[in-house]
Amino acid sequence: MKPQRDPTGYSRLVGDGHYADAPSGLWGKFDNVRRNWENQITRFAIRPALERVFHQTRTADRRVRIADLGCGAGEGLNLLLKVPVGQTTARGRYLLDWEDLAAFHGIDLCPTMITQAQSRFAAYPQTSFAVGDLADLGRLLHGQQPFDIYYNSYGALSHLDDEQLRRMIDGVLTHQSGPCVLLIDVHGQYSPEWPGYWNYSRDPAVPRMQPYNMVWMYPAAAREARLEEQKNYRIRYWRGEELRRHLQGIPGVADRQRSLTFIDRSV
Repeated sequence: MKPQRDPTGYSRLVGDGHYADAPSGLWGKFDNVRRNWENQITRFAIRPALERVFHQTRTADRRVRIADLGCGAGEGLNLLLKVPVGQTTARGRYLLDWEDLAAFHGIDLCPTMITQAQSRFAAYPQTSFAVGDLADLGRLLHGQQPFDIYYNSYGALSHLDDEQLRRMIDGVLTHQSGPCVLLIDVHGQYSPEWPGYWNYSRDPAVPRMQPYNMVWMYPAAAREARLEEQKNYRIRYWRGEELRRHLQGIPGVADRQRSLTFIDRSV
């Protein structure tokens, strides 16, 4: 079988072990800030939406169906499985368990990410993972039952430009005609991590997709070579009001929207 091409450039990162399970530490993708702060803040941010969906599915005596849009190597599923009950970390009591999950289907553009996700969750028959372009979501999900939650995490949707995001959301609206929750996780423009981008998108002449790299995962001596490999990475940094206008300008959103909530989880 001919190997699938990786248009994302993330295969090197996966191959070098940066998306493997790892203990906390002072640096790397799974550093202490991510594990102890960012992940916890994200779980508390998404919990109200999850609680509503789980109440509905349990009332209907069925299990929940979740699609992960930009699933990477499956980190988002691990995040979901540890959303706490109540206002604290709940001492090991979590909102979602494997027994509550009818299906979890992850989609990502990077074949190596998908291979790792499939290996990581091979023991769980509720899970499935596929390579695909989110801008073509309607076709990718054709024939599948609708999902209760269309989910993403860790800024995955900032890899999409404005038109690609519009097409993805149109795919969600086409696939699910009933009630559902769509979670959109993007990079906020005013994060303290990148002050150089705080003002760029107010100039209409400046491209919306801006340079981005992940060379910080590597030791200093290896970063120059990795920077050359990642020179084509681009990310969309969003302001809250800008994203709101974009979403509400997509045909069908206003008719289906029941609530729209924005949460800044910058650390």
